[in-house]
Amino acid sequence: MPEASIVVIGLTPPRDRVRVTLRYDLPDPPGADLAAHAAGVISSQQLPAAIAVGYGPEPLVTPAADAVRDAAQRAGIDLHDVLRVRAGAARAP
Repeated sequence: MPEASIVVIGLTPPRDRVRVTLRYDLPDPPGADLAAHAAGVISSQQLPAAIAVGYGPEPLVTPAADAVRDAAQRAGIDLHDVLRVRAGAARAP
């Protein structure tokens, strides 16, 4: 399982098939560069939707998840879900 990272998965219709998977180490403190990069890659592949999964403690994951959510919205990407995983349990950030 990844630790202190965020995974952004680009999806394509009609069944939300996985087309691109990106993993970023989470910096401390977090920055928005990874979010802009993820949105740029997904947009360049003409993928309309994505999912993000953050691995690690809430103070590290939530700012990165928020940045991914904002970047996806600006890029017109439908972010289906954002999850946080810690110690084997998934939670919404």
